[in-house]
Amino acid sequence: MLSTLINIIAAPRLAFTELRDKPTIALPIVLLLVVVSAATFTYFQVTDPDLLIDDLLSQTADDMSDAERSDARAGMESMPDGMLKWISTASGSIGIFLFLLVHAGYFYLSSMFNGTKIGYKPWLSFTAWSNIPMLFSSIAGLATLLLSSGHITLLEMNPFTLTNLLNIDPDNKALANTLNSLDLTRLWSIGLMLLGYRLWTQKSWLYCGLVVLLPLILVYGSMYAMAL
Repeated sequence: MLSTLINIIAAPRLAFTELRDKPTIALPIVLLLVVVSAATFTYFQVTDPDLLIDDLLSQTADDMSDAERSDARAGMESMPDGMLKWISTASGSIGIFLFLLVHAGYFYLSSMFNGTKIGYKPWLSFTAWSNIPMLFSSIAGLATLLLSSGHITLLEMNPFTLTNLLNIDPDNKALANTLNSLDLTRLWSIGLMLLGYRLWTQKSWLYCGLVVLLPLILVYGSMYAMAL
């Protein structure tokens, strides 16, 4: 499995060829959950509490009145020590796990329709290993967080996001929040999925591109539309 971890970065064609016949699941999922959870936990552990609450409210309370915003702040401040940190870490881990399960299900169904009929376990392995680049954004976020001494917002934590790289105005919340969830490692993952899907299905690049990109277009398009 360690050789697969190396190959998915250095020789992805070889990695996907091996995974097609011998899918592995545990290592990539454990790595993703541990590293991403560690980054989330550390953020809530070291970030200035007032900055943290302001940041959370700025992202979720656009439609609130001043009174509602004040009540939301009071509710957060009254939480027992550590509760917000543990809730956020747990919800983030559960979200990643569910994302992998659903995404694998999507590829499984697509293979049923295109005649390749690859089982669910290989596709779960496919999605988990394809998302390994996410580790680099979490590690970079941890480094940025620690260097900032905790005085940093969630939008600023990951230096690889398109929001930061393209210098998107944070006041444009719809665009900033959408592009904040799309970073260079996500683009790397998309490239891995496109390569792996073509190797596994032997379909055209156009067909593979449509299958791989469709759910992502729907997800990010919905995120932008809901944030308007």
